[in-house]
Amino acid sequence: MKVVRIILALIIVVFSVIAQLQFANAQTATRLGGMNLDGYCGSLNAGGASLNGTSWQCDSGAAINMSAACQWQYATSSATAVQETANNPYSWACYSGSPAQPTSTPTPTTGSGPTATPTPTRAVTPTPTSTQTGSTIAIFSDALATNWTDASYNATNTIVSSPVASGSAAIATQVNANGGFDVQALTAIPTGTNMTVHFMLRTTQANQRYEIYADSTYGQPLRAPVSLANYGGQPIATGWTTYDIPLSDLGANNVNLKDIVFHDATGTNQPILYIDELQLRTPNATTTPTNGATATPTPTVRPTATPTPTTVPTATPTPIASGSSVIVYGDALASGWSDASYNATDTSVTTPVFSGTNAISSLINANGGFDLQSVSGQITTSTTSLHFALRATQANQQYEVYADTQYGQPLRAPVSLANYGGQPTATGWTSYDIPLSALGATGVMLKDIAIHDSTGTNQPVLYVDDVELRSASGSTTPTPIPTTGATPTVTPTPTTSTSGVIVRQSIYALTPTQLTRLANALNTMRSNGTYQDFMNRHQAAMSTLTPTNETGTQRNVAHRGPAFLPWHRAFLWEFEQDLRKIDPTVTLPYWPFEQDASSASAGQLPKVFTAAYFGGDGNRSSNNLVTDGPFTSWNITREIGRDPQGMPTLSTQADINAMLQLTTYDGAPYDEQSSGFRNAIEGWVGNEGEWSGHNRVHAYIGGDMAGNTNQNIVNDPIFFLLHADVDRLWWQWQQQHGQNTYAPTSGGPIGHNLNDVMQDLPEGFTPAQTMSTQSMGYTYQ
Repeated sequence: MKVVRIILALIIVVFSVIAQLQFANAQTATRLGGMNLDGYCGSLNAGGASLNGTSWQCDSGAAINMSAACQWQYATSSATAVQETANNPYSWACYSGSPAQPTSTPTPTTGSGPTATPTPTRAVTPTPTSTQTGSTIAIFSDALATNWTDASYNATNTIVSSPVASGSAAIATQVNANGGFDVQALTAIPTGTNMTVHFMLRTTQANQRYEIYADSTYGQPLRAPVSLANYGGQPIATGWTTYDIPLSDLGANNVNLKDIVFHDATGTNQPILYIDELQLRTPNATTTPTNGATATPTPTVRPTATPTPTTVPTATPTPIASGSSVIVYGDALASGWSDASYNATDTSVTTPVFSGTNAISSLINANGGFDLQSVSGQITTSTTSLHFALRATQANQQYEVYADTQYGQPLRAPVSLANYGGQPTATGWTSYDIPLSALGATGVMLKDIAIHDSTGTNQPVLYVDDVELRSASGSTTPTPIPTTGATPTVTPTPTTSTSGVIVRQSIYALTPTQLTRLANALNTMRSNGTYQDFMNRHQAAMSTLTPTNETGTQRNVAHRGPAFLPWHRAFLWEFEQDLRKIDPTVTLPYWPFEQDASSASAGQLPKVFTAAYFGGDGNRSSNNLVTDGPFTSWNITREIGRDPQGMPTLSTQADINAMLQLTTYDGAPYDEQSSGFRNAIEGWVGNEGEWSGHNRVHAYIGGDMAGNTNQNIVNDPIFFLLHADVDRLWWQWQQQHGQNTYAPTSGGPIGHNLNDVMQDLPEGFTPAQTMSTQSMGYTYQ
């Protein structure tokens, strides 16, 4: 037996040496990165890529030559495909030359997250440090902690001694386009329920933008990356910014955590980013000291995912109301509810009160919220509305409301109280009944109800009383009437970056001044004849079939074919250039119609159709002419949600999300019968034959937009906001599936191939020239 053990030991040593030599040989070759198999199949006009057992193939059924895919992707004949781990089809990567098989742990190149494969090199050399102090797990503090390694992809990392947030060293990372700074646990870290990832960042230039994700299987994000903008803003160059992001927001609660990744969110090479004090924390972790320049942000969109109670009325058991209404706060918090307000101070008062003997006085600071939280969750299957009463102490206090089923993750974008009877006043109490459907909270296990500051500034005291979840029969308050003075709920950001790239924003993010300037520029274009030129060119594009003798389809220059998206991207670009000649501060906003689907379903006009924005519905007694708003002289007609031949609702966010998951841009026969993202977002395919996406919006608005009158479709300026959103959704799809995924490259209908000149565009654009919004000089917020 002793001899056998010696022989076995020798065999193990020999194989270990061989493995090390193989790995060493592999390191002599240059690892180019992961593989864009969807893009390669698209270049062959063979659809996207899919896994057939353990082998990759194009949607056409053709097997993929992996090395040929690498050579196409990296434009070099010396590229070679390597499966970095045997029997793992997700571990393919591209190398220059022919390296031996590395033995390092791979990362998948497919999935909903970033497509680049993390490189398991150690640009930051680990130095043994304590991995845990109390309830904090150190990842980097002057050096990478034991058990952590650098697996960054498409990024270069070094240790620097200046600048640092604390201690003597920090990491300088230069993350290139679609790359990421990735710290990887060699042995997975079991996470709990309430942990956060804590870190400090500092940029070297303005407008660097990043997002963060985590995974428990290398390269497969547990949830889509979240923008740092949601947690106090992107990092700045003038000082360190501290972040504490709940792991729940990353889908990383109660998992075996492997990677934490800071990912480029621009699609372009980023300047150097400095990183320090990277930790996993539990709620009682000690706060890391920071220098005087550190900016500690507060969430601007949603609260911290694990709210902590503040000084509020003591929770006293309160019985459930008769019927199916549920008391949340009467004269005290009901049993099962707690105060989880964030960036706000709440106290119990006896005057003023709406009813009973007590009310709550809430002092909500900038980006804070009054938050009532169900400890165990409240099922909303038998309730239909959220009822409460508010009273302000000063004029112009402004708030919005949202609900969630997971702490800090709103089910839907907050809705302004301006849409439900107006903002509260200081002269008396205002009662609200907001449909749960408007909050996305119908038939869910409700956790939080939050009244959130919508100004971005500290608010005066707000009084809150009689908070209930009501059934339709239990409601005693009249249904509020939407007002026309809807207040934007998103703090505006500069529309042009320091690099000169225009940033297009949601129409709801514009300030009243920005809305006025936009309307003035549009009216000037209308009066000087420039707008009419765009109307004429769009009409000409619709009237020109491609090819002219086409039968069986109505495909034209700009619709029902692959060029639909690039043609309108170029058309909007030209339109925006003319807008900015009139007013250089103006950019073309988009209308996120999918976010207004719930209000449309509830029979409410989306707030873009109010006098404060683009005017309301057509007046039935005036031949459906729009008679309010900034464009009354244009003779616009609308029949919003009531055109007998149209659509009563809009595509939902869930509908759009399903479209964004499609892996193929377009395919034969390249018309309204095709499968792929283009045809889905254009809207010729939908549920049970109904139009969807872009087409559904045209049909929902009716009037000019549906072609129901002798007017031109473009006569309604909402046309440009709709198409800006469609372009934004294509831009999002490109982030997920690749920028150069257009089809057909050749052999398709004239005017629709990659390098065909598209008609009725004076600049002579080809689809190929529109693949990158960044190169065209704009991006989306």
